[in-house]
Amino acid sequence: MWLNWRTVAVALSLLAASGCGTKGDWMGADAEKAYDKELEAKRMASVLNNDDYYQIHLEGRVYVLSDAKDFSSLIKLGEVPKTVTKIGGGPNGERLVYDVTSSESKIMEGKTGYKGSAQEMYEGTREGLAKGFFGVMFKDGRYVVTDEWAVAKQFRSGVLPEGGTPGTMPDGKPVSYLVKTDLKEVQARFIKLLQ
Repeated sequence: MWLNWRTVAVALSLLAASGCGTKGDWMGADAEKAYDKELEAKRMASVLNNDDYYQIHLEGRVYVLSDAKDFSSLIKLGEVPKTVTKIGGGPNGERLVYDVTSSESKIMEGKTGYKGSAQEMYEGTREGLAKGFFGVMFKDGRYVVTDEWAVAKQFRSGVLPEGGTPGTMPDGKPVSYLVKTDLKEVQARFIKLLQ
């Protein structure tokens, strides 16, 4: 079947008028730019692995993690599958234990001097995500859970942040939620990690 040029022209003009959107109606250039920016941020977070951060002070060690699965493994099993350790590298001479994701370990095999995202975030050479960040810190028997990289940076420097919304863990340990966005969502995410 042959299409004439008018049929093709009409079809193309209808497609162009629709805005080529995948969902809903075209919202305009500003909305398109915002959507593209959000997609780029999500893509970069998956590449940089800087959307979550966990720093746990436990039994003379400081565990620094950038992966939720590794945090769950530490809490449930007391260990992390792949790590880089710095003996005496902690703020008070503790052993620093950085998690390394599977994709990061493959990069480390072929690239000298590469550090994983947990180590770079702890050392300050990689920033946490500005929007969509999640952090859990534990020290002196208390958890701090946040959605702000600034709070994690403060904790990283040795200051245990005060304030926030108080809570209690199932094992009775206190929790402080320092949250700017949706408190219930952050609480649910934290509880899910512990299950």
